Parts: sequence; C-alpha cells; structure tokens
Amino acid sequence: MIKYLVEKGVPINATCRGGETALKWANYGKNREIIDYFKSIGAK
Repeated sequence: MIKYLVEKGVPINATCRGGETALKWANYGKNREIIDYFKSIGAK
C-alpha cells in the first residue's frame, strides 16, 4: 500500500499534526522493511 501511495504522488516527507513523518512512525513500530524502503526513496 505504501509503494502504491508513493507511486500516486503522496509526498513522502509530509507531516502529521504532531510534525512527524511516515518514516518516524515506521521507526515507532520498528518496521525495518518500511524504514528501509522510505530511506531508499529519500524520506527524512
């Protein structure tokens, strides 16, 4: 689903109301596969 959303143009460094990015949320969940994917496409 994440790859689909990125392919459709969803900004990868968008933030939530708390100022956190999807990469930060992936880190909270310790989801290594998603963390690696985000980093490979330039997420901060």
